[in-house]
Amino acid sequence: MQASNHTHTKINNKNFILKEIIINKCITRIDLAKFTGLTKMTVTNIVNELKSDGLILESDEFDNQNVGRNPIMLCINPAKTVIGVYLNRDYAEIFAGDMSGNIYDDTRTYLRDETTDSINKKISSCIDKLLKKYKNVLGIGISAIGPLDSENGIILDPPNFFGIKNYCIKEFLQNEYDLPVYVENDMNTSAIAEKYWGFAGDIPDYIYLGATNGIGAGIVMGGHLSRTIGEIGHVSIDINGAKCRCGNNGCLEMYASIPHNIDPESHEEKCRYLAHGVITLINLFDPGTIFLGHRIPLLGEDAPDKIKRYIKNRYISKSSNDVEIKFSKFGRRSPKYGAVAIFVERHIF
Repeated sequence: MQASNHTHTKINNKNFILKEIIINKCITRIDLAKFTGLTKMTVTNIVNELKSDGLILESDEFDNQNVGRNPIMLCINPAKTVIGVYLNRDYAEIFAGDMSGNIYDDTRTYLRDETTDSINKKISSCIDKLLKKYKNVLGIGISAIGPLDSENGIILDPPNFFGIKNYCIKEFLQNEYDLPVYVENDMNTSAIAEKYWGFAGDIPDYIYLGATNGIGAGIVMGGHLSRTIGEIGHVSIDINGAKCRCGNNGCLEMYASIPHNIDPESHEEKCRYLAHGVITLINLFDPGTIFLGHRIPLLGEDAPDKIKRYIKNRYISKSSNDVEIKFSKFGRRSPKYGAVAIFVERHIF
């Protein structure tokens, strides 16, 4: 995919260049022009704007193997901070991050018999401490359990979440800190993190599959997050199975969910059941790669190979023999990186 040199696409070109800098970590102006298809003059003008915005820096600290002057590299400004929040049923984790995919100063606060007010107090207490330390804060990204209304930042009615419903976490944090706040399902945020700082890179079509006490997937098609699927964990794999909490029978998550302390003897069985979910995703979306994260790495380093073996010759798509199945770069930490990634995705771009 190439950017455009037309004037009316200036904003898109600016975003396109910033994404390339984020994904490549550091890059020269010449390579930006080569990768984006933009003229050198257009790249120079946009780079100057990004420098003026304080989003990028120049650096000549580069190991040049050739004789001569080191090239000037363009890198993300690490002083621009994003506050991240990962909220699940067991705890809230609050931390600082930057657009280069670094995370630091994280604090975990456990949740027990909570109310909306008590969760707000726990989260805001941690954010207050971070804001005293970091002054150039761009905003807040939240990676949360679902179901949720991501546009309005409302966590709707999660099962086993202290009976809390319609939790307006975005509104609370925006009012409290006067900062932009973005909220998204933790599977979707994990998928976005893989694009910016993980193994997805320029892969246009891929899926992030995560399993904890529930199962979900983040779908990226054409480089963009897709909302064409609901909860993969509630796809029935046994219509005569036990009734799930959602009211359906034999849902995938009843067989393939992964607790904190999983019995090693169940690893093989979990991989076999997860393969059923993978087959469904392949038949629906025909992705190039499926990344496995959240607690799936607890099933052992050979889990991707086991799942691949179970799905062999069991899907419809002709190209699916080439689907790569591998662990996410971030594993169990994917939702944390996702919190920062969703802010970058929604606010910067």
